[in-house]
Amino acid sequence: SSATFEIDKQYPDVLSTAYFTIGHPLHTVYVPIPICVEKVHPAMSSTAWAAGTWKRFDKIGLQDIPADWVKFEKDFMAKYIAAKAEARKLLNSGKRAEAVKLINDTAETIWKDAVKLMDL
Repeated sequence: SSATFEIDKQYPDVLSTAYFTIGHPLHTVYVPIPICVEKVHPAMSSTAWAAGTWKRFDKIGLQDIPADWVKFEKDFMAKYIAAKAEARKLLNSGKRAEAVKLINDTAETIWKDAVKLMDL
């Protein structure tokens, strides 16, 4: 597992994001977890996500990250960056609750798609 944290200078309490890989690095995708997260996918808050990656490792060993997983990460980042840009506009307009909802909804969709992709 690994993590990195991106701090937003203007709206650190909403737009800052941690990016995590959960489990074996070659058998998982990274996902965003916004600082304003209200709940996470059940597989992330239990051992299911990490256990699934190690199960995959035990089955197929060391391999390159699948191309469709790399594409997933690239595509979700584009969606997440766009959502953060829209949330920034909402925050600039004083619509904090709407911005938090947008960021949380976008992250939740990414997590659900990641679970499907990795067959957890």
